[in-house]
Amino acid sequence: YQRRVHGGSDKSKPEKYQGDRSANAITDAALKAARELVKQRLTGKKPSSGGSSSGSKKDSKSDVVELTSSNFDELVLNSNDAWLVEFFAPWCGHCKNLAPEWAKAATDLKGSVKVGAVDATIHGDLAQKYDVKGYPTIKFFAPGDKSKAIEYNAGRTSDAIVQWALGKLDEYGVAPDIIEVVSEQALKDNCYNKPICVVGVLPHLIDGGAKSRLEYIEVLKEAAKQVRGKPLNIVWVQGGVQEKFESTYRMNFGYPALVVISEPKKRYFVHKGSFTSKSIASTLKDVLSGRQRTQEVRELPKLVTTTPWDGKDYEPPTEE
Repeated sequence: YQRRVHGGSDKSKPEKYQGDRSANAITDAALKAARELVKQRLTGKKPSSGGSSSGSKKDSKSDVVELTSSNFDELVLNSNDAWLVEFFAPWCGHCKNLAPEWAKAATDLKGSVKVGAVDATIHGDLAQKYDVKGYPTIKFFAPGDKSKAIEYNAGRTSDAIVQWALGKLDEYGVAPDIIEVVSEQALKDNCYNKPICVVGVLPHLIDGGAKSRLEYIEVLKEAAKQVRGKPLNIVWVQGGVQEKFESTYRMNFGYPALVVISEPKKRYFVHKGSFTSKSIASTLKDVLSGRQRTQEVRELPKLVTTTPWDGKDYEPPTEE
């Protein structure tokens, strides 16, 4: 008589059990299979078609955070970030169908909303606390006060999940984070990780000081809110420092300036309208829709590494 483990993601292909016939050994094998399914569930990664998935590893590139009873308070409740959390069961068919969509949504929401997953069959205290009655159950934890979890009630595709989550950020008045990139690696990590990279080139602190710079950053934030959910990132650099960058994109008309770059296609468009959120957002929408004609760049210029702004006004060097 052959025993088979039916805990995998595909129950039409049960795994042959070849261990001891004791109750403890059988229980250990079943738990191991369940744990492996949890890993697959969190990453959205399906096992290979070549048999057992028991040797597969957790995808280190996954943006889904594994949440447990021991780290939930620290990562979710005690943070200022917005969180979208799925409560699932390894045996749940609907949960398995959601897995790849959940993983893609986590990647698309990176930098805006954190996405996590809780195995409710293991961490039943969390499931009970948040009134989980079926699987999958998705809860939204707003930035700041997380005393109340909001039930997710939209579609199960990545696009639907992303749009719903970003809509919640708008409800709570959360502005997109516009960061300064001070190296080529920072540009890759924070801008080129989306199909469209938007770089604002802001005046030096000598020209307007901290107050003026913060106003320009606010303009970029407002523009980002108007195109929230689009496949782009917006960052900024200080003008006059990235000479190769500015000359390659022919940004020789003064500051502030803005360039829209498609790193995969090596195409770009320089915004020459007014530096207002409405005008910038309009340009971005036109580029995304193909209404703006872009130019080719043979080689993307690399940023030189600079010192990040400390938020203070310009202080001239002291004479010794």
